[in-house]
Amino acid sequence: MGNKGRLAFVWRINISSSQQLKEYYCSDTLLIDGCKWRLILTPMGNKFVFSYHYLGVADHKSLPSRWTSNVNLCFTLVNRRSKNCSLVKDSELCVNEKSPTCRYRIGFMRSSHLEEHGGFLKVGRLKIVLKIGSVKRKIEKHHGIASEILLTNWRRTTYLNAVLGQIKTLCQFPGTISDDDLEEASSVVSNAAKGGLVVDWLEKRLEEVKEKKKVATAKARLQQIDEELLKLIQKLG
Repeated sequence: MGNKGRLAFVWRINISSSQQLKEYYCSDTLLIDGCKWRLILTPMGNKFVFSYHYLGVADHKSLPSRWTSNVNLCFTLVNRRSKNCSLVKDSELCVNEKSPTCRYRIGFMRSSHLEEHGGFLKVGRLKIVLKIGSVKRKIEKHHGIASEILLTNWRRTTYLNAVLGQIKTLCQFPGTISDDDLEEASSVVSNAAKGGLVVDWLEKRLEEVKEKKKVATAKARLQQIDEELLKLIQKLG
């Protein structure tokens, strides 16, 4: 069994050169196939180490006994200057009902590569995109039907949670929504549609917000030009 489309989660990390680094940075908890996961960034000397952190099962009653979950994940550390320079790592992780909480190392990057001119940092922020590819659960035959139902429910719940998060974003004033937020919203809406949810209304709202943001950006730019022109006239006068 595999999920339709590829769900994408975005994690933005504030790493300011003017502030002391934390012992570690962790993302919000993600629910994947009934299991809880987080992304971890750990500064270690002259490098940053990226890891997946398995936190166990969210609700033991929701999963049948003797299950094994295989998840394909694609980790991308986004380079804002060139997508070709982004760091991409595909991983297949396998956990079961007896797996302890633990970390799975993704890779590391030297601190010198994370300077502003390198393209990975933008205004002191890193952007990581995690895409969930196929999700497969192995279980004894007599639990097969129940497993398929649970996995289908998980897909729908995951898509719905992602969509609800974007509804809150798209209800904000268009001028306050960043380009990154709009990019994330487009990805979530597209994946939700591929996953079988009817999101025509949200697609329409997204397009409306994009148009309103263009207008708001244009007005702000015109106001800035007017102010600069007024200052120039005052200076010349």
